[in-house]
Amino acid sequence: MDSIFRFGRAVGLVIGIISVTMYYVFAPVIMKTFIGDEDTVRYGTQFLRARCFATPLLFLLNSLFGMTGIVWTQATADLFTVVVSYIIYARIRKHEGWSAGI
Repeated sequence: MDSIFRFGRAVGLVIGIISVTMYYVFAPVIMKTFIGDEDTVRYGTQFLRARCFATPLLFLLNSLFGMTGIVWTQATADLFTVVVSYIIYARIRKHEGWSAGI
């Protein structure tokens, strides 16, 4: 039974790595499927790529904390995404010359 769990984890890890890699590489194509504006596609691509950290984080927190790690993956990934999104937003604001503010 232990070998079945190890095999399932290995297969899941391989599928996860392939999926995250494809999602990261094809983020611009995914964005262009739904949005035509080039600036929005560029910014959306950055946001989609930031979300690519959720799957590796799932495996990391699961291996460190077991089932509790799986539960905390979403909150941790969301926090990371908020931080990265704010950094991207601040760069856009600076680039566009928008006035100060949140």
